[in-house]
Amino acid sequence: MSGADLVAFQKLVRRVPAAEPVMRYALDIVRASRPKSPTAPDTIKKWAAFGASVRAAQHLILGGKARALTNGRYHVSFEDVRALAHPILRHRVLTNFHAQSEGVDERRARRQAARSRPDAAVEGCRLCQSCVTIFRPA
Repeated sequence: MSGADLVAFQKLVRRVPAAEPVMRYALDIVRASRPKSPTAPDTIKKWAAFGASVRAAQHLILGGKARALTNGRYHVSFEDVRALAHPILRHRVLTNFHAQSEGVDERRARRQAARSRPDAAVEGCRLCQSCVTIFRPA
């Protein structure tokens, strides 16, 4: 792959559509990582000092676009966003003293933020029926 090929792929990635519910899903994950957010799970409120910014949601969508293309799809799915949540939030969610004293690391706090997304909006997904199955709570 040449440099020109890479630049062309970068331009193509930005043209991949992302449905409104998928974008809201990315925002919900990011909001849930912030300890002062009303949608944050109790574990985040207890263990996180800082959460992710809006840029994290932008990167979840942009990364989802690239992942969709590399998987042969022309739209971003909920699974694309979910698969990238941990790598993208990795350095954006920092634990506080309570977490450190209880032996909780950033990975566990991030996992709680990614799991906290409510299932209701997912059921309205018209992209693919598998989304409902993937995100339904166990």
